[in-house]
Amino acid sequence: MQREFYVQLLTEWALGSSGHVDHLNIEYYKGRLGTIMSTVGERQYYVSNSRIILSLLETSGELAKLGGVVYQELEGRSIPLSS
Repeated sequence: MQREFYVQLLTEWALGSSGHVDHLNIEYYKGRLGTIMSTVGERQYYVSNSRIILSLLETSGELAKLGGVVYQELEGRSIPLSS
C-alpha cells in the first residue's frame, strides 16, 4: 500500500512538472508526504525503501529532497546516515 501511495505521488509530481496542472504547489506535496509518513512505521519505510524509489524515478531529486524535509519535520531529526 505504501508503494502505491508513492507511485500516486510521483504521478502527480510528474504531471505538475510537465505543465499539466497550473503550478507545482510545494506545500501540497509536503502535505501529501506528511500524510504518507504520518506514523513511525511509515517513516521507517520511507528511510529503507521509498526515498530510494523517489530518487530513482524522479530524476531531479527535488521530490526526494522534499521527503527529507518532511521526514525531519515529523521525526525531529534528519534521516540517519546508516540507512
